[in-house]
This record gives sequence, C-alpha cells and structure tokens, in this order.
Amino acid sequence: MTLPNPIYSRLTRLEPGRVLLHSALAGLLVGLGGVVLTYALKLVSSALENLGAVSPELPSRGGVLFAFEGPLKLAPLVILPLLFLVLALLRQLDPRKTALEGVISGHHAEQAPLERTRGSLGRLLAGTLTLGAGVPLGRDGPLAGLGSWLGGVSARLGRLEPNEARVVRLSGVAAGLGLALHAPLAAAVFAVEVLYRRFEFELEALLPAVLASIFAYGVYGSFEGFSPLFTLELPVSIPALALPLFLLLGVFSAALGSLFAEVLEGVRRGWTALESLPGRLVSGRPVSSKPVFGRLGTLKLQVWLAPVVGLLLAILIITVPQVQGEGLGWLQLGANGLLNPAELWGLGLFRLLALLLLAGIGVPGGVLIPTLVLGGTLGAMLGGLQTLWLPDLGIGMAAWTVLGACTLLSGLAKTPLSSVLLGLAWGGESLLPGLIIGCISAYALSSERTLFPAQVETRAQSSAHLERVPTVPQEAGLDSAESNTPSLESTESSDSGELLYRVPAPVHLLGQAPQDALFAPHATLVALSRATGVWLPHPNLRLEQGDVLVLVATPEGYAALLERLIPPPSENIPVNTVQDEPTRAVPVAEG
Repeated sequence: MTLPNPIYSRLTRLEPGRVLLHSALAGLLVGLGGVVLTYALKLVSSALENLGAVSPELPSRGGVLFAFEGPLKLAPLVILPLLFLVLALLRQLDPRKTALEGVISGHHAEQAPLERTRGSLGRLLAGTLTLGAGVPLGRDGPLAGLGSWLGGVSARLGRLEPNEARVVRLSGVAAGLGLALHAPLAAAVFAVEVLYRRFEFELEALLPAVLASIFAYGVYGSFEGFSPLFTLELPVSIPALALPLFLLLGVFSAALGSLFAEVLEGVRRGWTALESLPGRLVSGRPVSSKPVFGRLGTLKLQVWLAPVVGLLLAILIITVPQVQGEGLGWLQLGANGLLNPAELWGLGLFRLLALLLLAGIGVPGGVLIPTLVLGGTLGAMLGGLQTLWLPDLGIGMAAWTVLGACTLLSGLAKTPLSSVLLGLAWGGESLLPGLIIGCISAYALSSERTLFPAQVETRAQSSAHLERVPTVPQEAGLDSAESNTPSLESTESSDSGELLYRVPAPVHLLGQAPQDALFAPHATLVALSRATGVWLPHPNLRLEQGDVLVLVATPEGYAALLERLIPPPSENIPVNTVQDEPTRAVPVAEG
C-alpha cells in the first residue's frame, strides 16, 4: 500500500478529493507543457519551412491559409529518409508505442507501466521533430504523451494509490487532447470513452478528466488565445429533409472506417513481423537481430526499410503538396469552399495512403487529427454533391466538413458521444441532429476493427478492473504465496461441512481461466494468491506459474476436484504437484 503524502495528514479536508487535486495539478502542468511544445513546433517548422513547400495553417494557431513553395523543393528527399533512419535507430518506430495506443494498453494493464522521464522526453522530442518536418500526423500524439507523463508526475507527488494514479494519468491525457482539439469537454469524454470498443466509459475518471482539461486549456489559452480551432460559416438550423443525408454519411463513414482499420491492422502486423527478421551482411549471411547503434551488421531489417518509407513519403509530399503537415489548414480551405473536387479527392486519397503507412509502422505523432481531416474531406465531398444535386437545402460546406470529421471518428475510434460533443464544440448546436444521426449510425454499422487495437470490449475485460482482495492477515487463514504445498489453517469450527484448501496451480492448467478449469460440484474457488496480491475469480483472470488457489469445498467436492487438479498420465508432468489430502481439516464458518 502506498503511503499518502504527509501534507494530507495536516490538511485533512484535501484527502477525500486528492484525485481531483492532482488531476487539476496535472492540468496546470500540461497547459504549461503544451505552450512549450507549441513554441518548439513553431521553431522546428520555421527552421525547415524554407527548404520545401509550406502548407496552409490555421489562423487560430498563428498561420495563414496560403501554400508556398520554397527554393529547395526537393529537400524532403534528404530530410525525411534521414529522419526516419534516426527514428528507427532510436527505436521510435513501433505501432504498439504510439501515444494513444500506449495510453490505452497501459491503462488496461494489471500494473500500469512507469512513465520514465528519459523515455517520455525522447518520445516528445521525436514527435516534435516529426511534425516539424511536415510528416502528415497530428500534434494530438505528443500532447497526449505529454499529458500521460505529467499526470504520472502529479500522481507520484501525491503518492497516490495505483488505481488513483491511473485516473490522474488519464486526466493528463484528456488535458493534452483538449489542447490539440481546442475542445476540453469533448476531449475529457473522449479520454474515458476511447478505452472500450463497446459503449462504456471510465466513469470514475470523468470528473477528474474534465477538471484537468479545463485547467490545461485555461493556462494554454492565456498564452495562445481562446480562438475556435476553425472559422466557419454555419447554418442557423438544419432542415428536416436533410436528415436522411446524414444517415448516408454515417453509412459511408462506417464503410471507409472499417476498410481503413482492416488495412491498417495488416500494415501493423507486417511491420511488427519484421522485428524478428535481422538484417544481412553484404555476404548475405544472417546476423543477430539485436539492434546496436553503430554496428551496421547487426541492425534490424526495420532499420534498413525506414529510410525507404521516408523516401516514399517525400516523393508523395513533393507530388501532392496537400499531404504535408497536419492538414487542418487544407481542411479549413475545404470548409470555406475554396478547394475544387479534384483537390478534395487528392487531399483525401493521398492523405489516407500516407496515414496507413505512417500509423502502420508507428511513426511518432498522433492519428486522431489525421482521422478528423479524412472525415472532414469525406464530408466536404458529399457536401459538394449535395450542393450540385440539391442546392436548396442550404447546409453548406462548413457543416458537411464538421459532420464528416466527427462521423468518421465515431466509427473508427468507437467514440460516438465524444464525437458528438466535438462537433458541438466546433460547429454549434445547429449541427446536433446531424451529429447524432451520423455518429451513432457510423458507430453502429462499423466493424469490430478499430483505430486503436489496444481497446477492450468492456470494463469486465480490462485487467484494470479485476476485483482485487485486500491483503489478508495471517490469522485469517491464508499463508504467504511462497508455499508450494496445499495446506489448511485453523479457523472457527462450524457445522457446514466445508473445508478451506490452499493448492498450488497445477502446471497443466496454466493459462486457463480458473473458474472454467476448476469447476466441480460442492467446490468453490474463492480467491487466487500470486506475487502481485490476492485476486477474486474473474472471467479475464488466467492461471500463472506460482499461483496459489484458495478453495472452499466439502471433502467429497475436493475429492471430485482432484480429478482436474492431477495432470493426466499422458502429460509428462509430476503428479505430486497436488496433494491428495489436506494436512489438516478445517471447517469453514457459515455466513
């Protein structure tokens, strides 16, 4: 058990709300960190902007909605391959360690991973260089990583319990996403919703996430301003005749999102499979797959392919300038009706290909903003068709852009509620009917594939919600987990006829769910003891080496259970891993 910070012993009024207090502190830190990260991105971008094309940027971020070409248009052919090579050598190309994917998998882990300062700063630096070089990813990745790290810092300052620290880290992530989207409330709901594929939420983290997002955005806005992310001309209301069109938008978004997620998963698997393949020497002889900087003969095949990916991306950026950068400036131009259909198709198709490649190999950067750009482009395309065929509806390109962005996000990330809230933050209440229809239909019709494979179906399948038993004192009848022989401790006698048994997990049942493997009449598994603590039975729990089973059974029930505990003779496993009879019979008191 973690000892609380001594400050709470003197200021007792703070102790009940210490999770909220440290979430607010995380928000303040993320707000300041977001300002520093924003200036760093501007510094890197300004250093490289004269070497190639400059994409339009949002006025809300101090940019201009014009595209320029520098004198050295071919500079990306050198910059991007070199950048990708450095990222590969520093082990920063991993689809399992991208910001939001790492946050989700870490949250669901039985023991949340420790956020180390060196690793966190390394990922932030890699993300800053990547985005500053014009790679078409989003700043939501670095900001979410910053929030997770600073949330962990805040939790360690308060010496919070593991479950409390998990909530504070998630609040920090929400704060970072709020800065990236200029929508703190939507980001807070997104952070607690994106953890699950089904319509479930981390409700205990919702209020801390809202508080952290508000504090972070307040600090950030004091330096960068509180302007809306987009400047849009939106209709006062949506006509009822247009509502079926939003259902059609949901169908298209679900189809595009499902296809995108399927292909993305294939790219990720292919790139991860290369991790086990070594590079080869000039002679062709295989070498060790362990990557060691400076020893070219022992580099992974991934390291050799990374510059090739960078070269392909550079060629794509030079050929199609709309691919460069986050793409929000191009999306603003599309919402203003300043892009023709060919430019919209180029923006959508080629950014889709770039995102598949970059997210598939795990380039540092966010995938949330690129997904919104793709969805907004899809909405603008459908808006152009509606203007051509049904010009009297009066919806407008801006409304279609916002609706498309939020609808695709809902189906691809499995986040319908936060997608609706994001649309309200960007477009106002007049878009609410279209947002509800589009986001819910896209979510309902989309496949099981998702933008974030680390998501789990429901809370019941998350290791973070395995019901844990408090530490049991020795007099309660449980020995330490180091015991390797079944034993029974003395307890108060009763007439129930049931006995308490402690049995090491049989080797032949490792990896199975104890509730299924140990089913027998008149025998009940009440707890499982392992090095990390004592756990209640749960469908997601699996037997591991060193586990000790705590059973309550009648003598007849234990005898029947022995048939499952003793390995079959065909398996080459010592039979004495389970004791046939308990050393002492201990009745269990009823009630």
